[in-house]
Amino acid sequence: MARVTIKPTGERRGATSRVQAAVRAGIERRQQRNGGPDVLPEISADLQALDSLLESPLAKVWTVEGIGPGARFVDFGEFEGEGEVAALPRRKAVGAATDMNAAPPMAHSVSFGAGGFATTKRLFFWLFAFVRFFGGNLLDTLRGRSSSKRSAVRLRETLESLGPTFIKLGQQMSVRADVLPYEYCAELSKMLDKVTPFPTEQAVEAIERSMGRKITEVFAVFDPKPIGSASLACVYQAFLKTGHKVAVKVRRPNIGPMLAADLRALGWMMSFAELTSLIRPGLTRNFGRELFDMLMEELDFNREARFTEIFRHRTKKERLDFVTAPRIFRELSSEEVMVSEFVSGVFLWEILNAIDREDHETIEQIRAQGIEPEQVARNMAELFNWESMEGILFHADPHPANIVCRPGSTIVLIDFGACGRFSSKTRRLFHQLHYYMNIEDVQGMVECSISMLEPLPPIDVDRFTKEVESLYWEMMYASKDDYAEWWEKASGVLWIRFAGLARRYNIPINLDTLRLFRATFLYDTVMFRLWKELDLDKEYQRYFKKFGRRSKKRVQKDVRRRLIKGLDNRDYQRIEETMRMGNQMLGRIQHFLDTPRHNFASVIGKAAYGATMLLRVTSFATVVHLVAILGIALGSRWTGQSMTMWESFIWLVGSLDYQIALLVVGLVVIRKTLMRFEDIDVGG
Repeated sequence: MARVTIKPTGERRGATSRVQAAVRAGIERRQQRNGGPDVLPEISADLQALDSLLESPLAKVWTVEGIGPGARFVDFGEFEGEGEVAALPRRKAVGAATDMNAAPPMAHSVSFGAGGFATTKRLFFWLFAFVRFFGGNLLDTLRGRSSSKRSAVRLRETLESLGPTFIKLGQQMSVRADVLPYEYCAELSKMLDKVTPFPTEQAVEAIERSMGRKITEVFAVFDPKPIGSASLACVYQAFLKTGHKVAVKVRRPNIGPMLAADLRALGWMMSFAELTSLIRPGLTRNFGRELFDMLMEELDFNREARFTEIFRHRTKKERLDFVTAPRIFRELSSEEVMVSEFVSGVFLWEILNAIDREDHETIEQIRAQGIEPEQVARNMAELFNWESMEGILFHADPHPANIVCRPGSTIVLIDFGACGRFSSKTRRLFHQLHYYMNIEDVQGMVECSISMLEPLPPIDVDRFTKEVESLYWEMMYASKDDYAEWWEKASGVLWIRFAGLARRYNIPINLDTLRLFRATFLYDTVMFRLWKELDLDKEYQRYFKKFGRRSKKRVQKDVRRRLIKGLDNRDYQRIEETMRMGNQMLGRIQHFLDTPRHNFASVIGKAAYGATMLLRVTSFATVVHLVAILGIALGSRWTGQSMTMWESFIWLVGSLDYQIALLVVGLVVIRKTLMRFEDIDVGG
């Protein structure tokens, strides 16, 4: 038996020496356990062989069986002959690993779809409801009692009769002052939130499916009767095995596909309305997409849990001890079930109800719990200023049922299903707007507001500017009048009117800006109902001082760190970026000086539009006529009449159906062309 001759390479000597030392240490421990050095001859040959192996190129592939204290080296044995091809021991996978291509969890977003049949079924269902709506409006007109208020009330009642999906749709439509008149938005904001709950058995099934355990393994007590029943979910109270009292929010079964079918049907109707020029083409393009995204976001409880935690942690970090959000039990939550801390206290709607009814007894009971309505109003003013100036998100639905008051006049926000965020441009414009309001510069306020809407469609911007300026002057004068009503001073009412003005000029507004307008309106409504003497300007100045102190501390902390430790790599990176941005800024400034005051969306010229429309209509009509004439000719031969192409053309032109269709198409084309010709041309 001959050994394989291996020449040492000198590689991996550091690793070799460490392995040898570890082996020798193991030998010594073995000697101690066995009572002396007489065991050394038993393993000296093995050690010598191992030394030789570790000094060779095969050291790159040596293996051990197992890991940790129980590991041992594999006996390589001896080989016959020189350069023999033979199998060597192989390393076993650690643990239960079986697939080297295993991937981590991938990104997942909540999304639902709907087939054509389900969409068509829902379409006919709610078309029937809206036939009743428009029929009621027509009947009011014939009776001479038609009004926007009556029509808005009828719309709200119609949506409520259509079930949970349309209740949520109506609630979200109340934000769209750029699409609906103010009277409709105000009425839809009253949409009922007390929907018939779904069976508790379905809620338990969803909870167990989400947690992968029986409900009795998680909860010590689970109340089967919901404490809240909204359009998208039901909320239950329970006690965990740990003793924590929690609120369990469960998504309604099958609400996703139903919502998707309704939204798809709505998309069909909007496309039809644009195709027939009942509404301006392109007006609903962004609206449909944003509405779909908004409602799908609220179906994802993982997203809501994340927003709740972010808000809670940020307010704690900034030491805003007057506001917080519930703790989320993420290990028990999923996209269809969310478990959060049970928030106890007095709901804001209960306080407002007592104030509106002048129920002094209830108000005194509330004060006895350490809740002062005036202080709650001031805290909410500071909260909104913080959200708009410093926060990375804001609660977009702060209605009284989503606000709980606690002793010390502290507030807890719940239900973060609808949240907005600020782009850097919007936040900068908001800062500037407050500055102009403080110095009473109405023109600056108008410029900031219009900049939020860019790019603008082709409109008479001078006329639009004058109307916006008139709105701001009215609010400015009201703010100086001690006898003015609260809604005349509230910026939220101003924003709703501003959005209504944008709707009249067919100016689209992005979703987050509309959420900001609605949140401002809700905050103002609640604050002034709590305390009619609230001075928003003073509250902003009070907040701004705190904001300045926080900024000062952050800057001082950074300066001290740099004075002690010097500039770090990030600082040098920022210096380099600043130098690069300086060159870009010079070009941007020159471009800004060379462009008009406002940025407009690109619009094709009227003459070019007319020529394009004529070409499209001619091409389409030619193809349709050729197909129709050919079909008539072939059909006549099938029936034995054998009409020529010319005879088919004469028959088609003389048909009453054809003449009606031609009239409808002609009216649509003329309406589209007139819409474009009524636009204001911008640019060169």
